[in-house]
Amino acid sequence: LQAFLRICQDPDAEAIDCYCEGVRLGHRMRMPRTPAVYEKKDSWRIKYVDPATSAKSWAPNYKSARERLEVIEAKVNEDLAAGRMIKMTYAEAKAKYGEELLLGALGLVEEALDKFRLNHDATHKVLINNRILARDMLSSPIVYDIAAEMASIEEQGVPHLAIVWDFKSAHRLIQLDPRDWGLQACTMSDLRDEPPKAGDDILLNTVGTFGFSTAGYWWGRLAAMLVRAAHYGLGWALRAWILLFADDGKLLMPLSRLRSTIPTLFALFSVFGVPIKWTKVKGGQEFQWIGYW
Repeated sequence: LQAFLRICQDPDAEAIDCYCEGVRLGHRMRMPRTPAVYEKKDSWRIKYVDPATSAKSWAPNYKSARERLEVIEAKVNEDLAAGRMIKMTYAEAKAKYGEELLLGALGLVEEALDKFRLNHDATHKVLINNRILARDMLSSPIVYDIAAEMASIEEQGVPHLAIVWDFKSAHRLIQLDPRDWGLQACTMSDLRDEPPKAGDDILLNTVGTFGFSTAGYWWGRLAAMLVRAAHYGLGWALRAWILLFADDGKLLMPLSRLRSTIPTLFALFSVFGVPIKWTKVKGGQEFQWIGYW
């Protein structure tokens, strides 16, 4: 991906080096700025606290997690097998990470019937998100962008077709710098009445994790590179509208270019090694995307 972006003179191509080494969470450190691509961010939803502010070193899991330990265990085992998590005792983790070992609370969000998302609370008690300031303003498409698409299509006066897709496990694709693994620590032990014991199993996330403010930043920045790479690869001959909201992508193209555009798009993603959730790939002249029909 970096080689392709360099050839295309993409302004953010060199940032791929960070992803290869492992990105930093930005906890108690200055986050990067990318003025060639993004406007400066000057407001944040989470209240920033002084890095010297004291915080808890652990937080008990939420009721949603405590009551569904079998769901968490299945997800954890999957992540351990894939290398997205590692396990060690609390004593080992404390010896390795010291004050940078912070155990956030786990919670489960039910997305659909028997489908859950595991969230890691990096805000309350441990105050990790409160000590991070992303400096690039990453924007997402809104209704005005879709209206601009529709206006352009109407001007062209030719039939168009859309295809939508999901990038699989998008945030979990981002490797984290090992120095920050202790900040993404959690446990399945019940910590409501007492702190973690030396022999308790501690789980360390080694990749981007839901609940950390910069997980979305680092994925969004990489995703923007992928979208720009798609435009470069399609070129003027296969030009198309491409919008991405988090990990939900949408491409809108003239119907006459269908047999060339779609294979080229997904061939590029395959070459770049980005997994697609194929069950979510759909298309047509009538479709639903992030709530819009």
